[in-house]
Amino acid sequence: AESASKAAKRNPVPITSPAAQLAQPQSDSTRGRSSGRGRGRGRGSSRGRGRGGGRGRGKRQHDRREEKLEDNGPVPLVSHEHFAFSLITGRGACEQDVGITAYISQADGCFGVLKERFSDFIVNEIDLDEKVVALTDLSDTFLSVEGDETASSTGPGATSDSVLSQETVAQLTALSAAEPGSSTIDDVVIISCPADDKAHRKLVHHAVRAQFKCLATTAGSMLKEKGKALDKEATQAVADGPEISEDQGLWNGQVFKVTDVIAVHVRGRAMKSLAINAPRPALPPFTHFTLWKCNKDTMSCISMLASCVKLPNRAFSFAGTKDKRGITCQRVSVAKTYPSRIRGAVKRVNGVEVGSFLGRAESLSLGQLWGNRFRVALRQYKGSLTATESAFTSLQSHGFINYFGLQRFGTYAIPTHAVGLAVLSGDFAAAVELMLMERPNDRDDVGEVRALFAKDRLPAATYQAMPPHANNERNLLRHLSGAPNDFEGAFNTLAKGMRSMFLHAVQSLLWNQVASQRFALGLKAQAGDLVLVPDATEDFLTVEQDEKQVKVRVLTQSSCTNYTIHDVVLPIPGYAVLYPEPLRAAYEEMAKQLNLTLDTFAKKERHWTSLSGDYRPLIVKPRNVAWVHTHYDDTKIPLVLDDHSALVAGKDPTDVLANVVNVSDEGQHQALIMQFDLPSSSYATMVVREITKMATDVVTQTALNSVEDNETKAVASLDGVEQAAKKAKTT
Repeated sequence: AESASKAAKRNPVPITSPAAQLAQPQSDSTRGRSSGRGRGRGRGSSRGRGRGGGRGRGKRQHDRREEKLEDNGPVPLVSHEHFAFSLITGRGACEQDVGITAYISQADGCFGVLKERFSDFIVNEIDLDEKVVALTDLSDTFLSVEGDETASSTGPGATSDSVLSQETVAQLTALSAAEPGSSTIDDVVIISCPADDKAHRKLVHHAVRAQFKCLATTAGSMLKEKGKALDKEATQAVADGPEISEDQGLWNGQVFKVTDVIAVHVRGRAMKSLAINAPRPALPPFTHFTLWKCNKDTMSCISMLASCVKLPNRAFSFAGTKDKRGITCQRVSVAKTYPSRIRGAVKRVNGVEVGSFLGRAESLSLGQLWGNRFRVALRQYKGSLTATESAFTSLQSHGFINYFGLQRFGTYAIPTHAVGLAVLSGDFAAAVELMLMERPNDRDDVGEVRALFAKDRLPAATYQAMPPHANNERNLLRHLSGAPNDFEGAFNTLAKGMRSMFLHAVQSLLWNQVASQRFALGLKAQAGDLVLVPDATEDFLTVEQDEKQVKVRVLTQSSCTNYTIHDVVLPIPGYAVLYPEPLRAAYEEMAKQLNLTLDTFAKKERHWTSLSGDYRPLIVKPRNVAWVHTHYDDTKIPLVLDDHSALVAGKDPTDVLANVVNVSDEGQHQALIMQFDLPSSSYATMVVREITKMATDVVTQTALNSVEDNETKAVASLDGVEQAAKKAKTT
């Protein structure tokens, strides 16, 4: 290993760009092989093996084993005549492109920058019991275990009443309540036991551990054996005081017998110094915990945790994914894993924290949540406070149009629904081309490789140079290298969730367009509208959706007076939904504009392209709406404390108004801080849009976050996306 290190310093291997790698043969160094002959395990940046049998020090661009793929011919050129290519604008989707056109509130808008910092967008999951998920505890033990029968499982007489005296229970209670850092946390509780009754001592151990989760127990003989060298006060006391017999010991001035049971606090000196093993309760079937993350997406955090605890990704489950750009809290479950293992995993990762562990009999599943609580800070606020208050009053009274936000349609130049349209029309060649083609504003390492593929159309060579984070593109190229004409097979290598995402974007596009048309008809329930009536016993239609039945009522002139606009739902297109008769023509016309029909969503041989559809509320009224206006000077400090910061500061992490920091009536800048609760699948950006009347697309928000001149930023609120982008580019 040492000789390999010296050789690497004498002959350094240059790191080339992905594009340059296409033109270079794969040498030993780029494959990660060692140039040295050392034995043992060297510490190289690669995982290749040296000739001496140790780990090599060869350089490589990516820390992975490259597959040896050979091209079976170039990928045929794909015609761009398909309708999906006409949706490419080069700037990503804007609101008008995806049917987001109307507002409920008639109040004037205001100006503000969204997500200028990660701490400006905080999301807390709300579970099915409508409790806000928050990071409230950072210990590595279970706060509670569902159906915990530890005490009773130890057999008859294992309860504290039968083997522990009231005086002992009082002492144990005082020790368990000791605060970290206090002198009492190093105390021990000596529980006298008969010298010849081993079974009784076993019951005492079980009883203490079952009733006091933060206490551990050990035998007096263990404390005497290891305590002599650790407790200098005890050693001095033995020398100066009365004699201690061979069957006795001394700790912190207390005399005990070797047959006694000694209880210590898990955070005390005796626990740490004597290496007493903490009591490990029987593992429940599933461990539930709160995942706190900053600027990370849910799946990357799950992959990281799974890798660290050596479990497959599928061992973890959660109720829903959360935004990457922001700070979020959500519940996650994992099968049979101790909290200490999960806590240990996140210590090596920035931007991730876990806590609030619970033992449960069942795992979480997708959709097992009510919704989310959002805390949003809009910086650089400019506008009329009177108009802003009017907008919030309208939001509380009437709500907002429940559009699918722009995140649903992708933030890149190639819209997600464009790929979905190609798939639904059966043109997989166009779908694959859309995913591999060049696009503006791509990452440099990926953009170079896309450009080379567009020129040479060689999938194997492109695959070798494609960075590992471009996993979807690599899957496509790997398949095409062996079958250059099998576009459908290549597309099927993508994860099912990824494939479905493209199709759902098409459904969302149609829903948004029809929602704007229905909103134009008025904010009252009308004859022909649909409402969901899960508890109805008469006057309803049953719609079979996969493995569930949905009860739908078609409103008439007489029944529509019993409902409000907040009860009205619109169908998400599919083969298992009922379309409202007054809007059926609108659905058909919108589908026709996309070169589709409503029959496109019918059941097919490709079962994953068969879309059953669903029902979505037209108007949503947020809960727990609150807002505050403040001033600030330092643009780099948070305006709202997130859960982790609030926990460290000793505040309630779920109280937004209590966690607003730097509130003042003076300051160079202004900010608008708001809180609201939304049901699942509703978009917070649509609420912000309703208040500010500003565009939420990537072009506008990127321009606002990259320009310091407030006057330039204000252009977006006055003149729209194009002028904001043009002025930002000029600046």
